[in-house]
Amino acid sequence: MTVGELLYNTDNKIRQHSKLEGVSIPTNDIELFLNEAQELLIKKYFETFHKDDESRVYIQKLVKSVKLNNIYTDSTNVENGMYFDLPSDLKFIVREEVEQTDINGVQNKSRVEPISDIHFNLNAKNPFKKSYKDLVLRLSYGISPMQFPNRVSQLILNSGYTLQYYNLTYIRKQAPISLDGGITSELDETCHHQLINTAIDLIIKSKQIQQTIKA
Repeated sequence: MTVGELLYNTDNKIRQHSKLEGVSIPTNDIELFLNEAQELLIKKYFETFHKDDESRVYIQKLVKSVKLNNIYTDSTNVENGMYFDLPSDLKFIVREEVEQTDINGVQNKSRVEPISDIHFNLNAKNPFKKSYKDLVLRLSYGISPMQFPNRVSQLILNSGYTLQYYNLTYIRKQAPISLDGGITSELDETCHHQLINTAIDLIIKSKQIQQTIKA
């Protein structure tokens, strides 16, 4: 649906819904509810992305793949640590892979496992909790170190290995639904009716909360 059709169909459903009798909602507020509904659905579909074909179809327009470049190596902080700028539009990480080369030039593709800095620090001296040939640990920083302007990720490579590339597949941030901007939902059109129904549920909950406060 176009953004105009989304708003029109949502408004029609509001007028026809028995729990919203007599309720009139401005277009700007309908946009807000649609955007909140879109946010909820994207999170829902991401959580089932690897299990459900429909979920992958619904958010396929938001899937991106990038090859990241190493921006900083800090051997004084974390041994074999390499920092990367995360994409500014990153929302959820779907898949990540590292190709690293050992001292003999043999290349190996390794899966990446995200861990918290607390977990990493607690196990810093445990040889069984470190990166190895088939596994690279990743630390993410919500607030980046001062020398980095953006949010960053830190890969902890296996000792003696050299990074070749870090591939990242992710769900990007969606553009907000906007009539003035001519921007419709970036969810697949096959789930636009589900988007409208979710927005209606949010409107009903909002009305119930308002009635509770007034009571």
